[in-house]
Amino acid sequence: MVGSMTAAEDASDLALLRQFEPILRLNRGERFLPSAVDPYVEACSLRQHTPEGTHVLVPAGALSLDLLADAEGGRSDTFLQFVSEEERRKRRGTFVRSEMVGLSRLARVGFLGRFFDMFFRASLVVRSTVPAGVTPAAELKARRIGMHNTPVYYGRVVRDGGWTVLHYQFFYAMNDWRSTFGGVNDHEADWEQVMIYVEEIDGEVRPHWVAYSTHDHSGDDLRRA
Repeated sequence: MVGSMTAAEDASDLALLRQFEPILRLNRGERFLPSAVDPYVEACSLRQHTPEGTHVLVPAGALSLDLLADAEGGRSDTFLQFVSEEERRKRRGTFVRSEMVGLSRLARVGFLGRFFDMFFRASLVVRSTVPAGVTPAAELKARRIGMHNTPVYYGRVVRDGGWTVLHYQFFYAMNDWRSTFGGVNDHEADWEQVMIYVEEIDGEVRPHWVAYSTHDHSGDDLRRA
């Protein structure tokens, strides 16, 4: 939310967010849940890529959200690392792929769809992936530090051009789309989002559109009534 808000306005927006908050339905075999950001940052080390190699700027356990911007200090090529090399090596060889992995939707349609799906699957050979052990180590660590104890979402209300947008954001310790579900990529830390466009007229709130992030087989032209 932008600008200075009164307590009444803040409470009104919170009630609006709760009125339309999305309900997430997770697949069987999901390893990561929407979580608070704070414990993730506190468990990470802050690192920097340089021509001489990768350097640890702040070790794991010494960061917080309040200290992160100061610790990063405007440097380029800095990043947070959740799973250390030692944690990765301990979990290497313990990973089990989800039973939800199967043929993509394209492979179940006509010849042209199967043709494109063949190229998609071939592209996976040259796409990079995280080292073995990262996904199970990230899952174990996220659960150990309590990231999965209470699911969390972040929200804000934006008003512009006569529309009110309810913006919901979901943070995950890791996106394991490739290693667990046979998708395109894996990476530590992931933000997903849902936006609901509503009209506020004479105290009545009516939803009109919903937009949300998605990974598989869709693009900017995907629309649903």
